[in-house]
Amino acid sequence: MQSNVRSRGFTDPLEVVDHTDMPYEERLGILQEWRARLVSESAPSPDIEEIDGAIQALETGARLQGDQSDEVPEDYDTRRGR
Repeated sequence: MQSNVRSRGFTDPLEVVDHTDMPYEERLGILQEWRARLVSESAPSPDIEEIDGAIQALETGARLQGDQSDEVPEDYDTRRGR
């Protein structure tokens, strides 16, 4: 990730994933906003893919640890909105 790309003080998407003192929904929201900004700025694909990987890691961790919101269906893909 480019060093000048930041979201809410985070410089690495995996920092957001590892910030377990924040609720799942908040961490997911940060990553989704970060991804949307990168897309709107036509960022290089590797940067967007890094965010996608962090979202996947967050989703996987949430399923394994049971900290995912009950409002989010288990088969919901947050990167695609379905």
